Amino acid sequence: MRKKQTRRMLINAFRTAGADKIISGYLLWFFIAALPIWIWEPYINSYGDSLWF
Repeated sequence: MRKKQTRRMLINAFRTAGADKIISGYLLWFFIAALPIWIWEPYINSYGDSLWF
């Protein structure tokens, strides 16, 4: 029960500060930006490698 309360409190703090939009925007950009790297870079063979690159 304690973990749920801590998680809920952390999520509420992120929402109050507006950090949830920043974090979700960054993650969206991170995953979208890996796509062209995977497509155009000849030595990257998988999407996971492009995320790491």
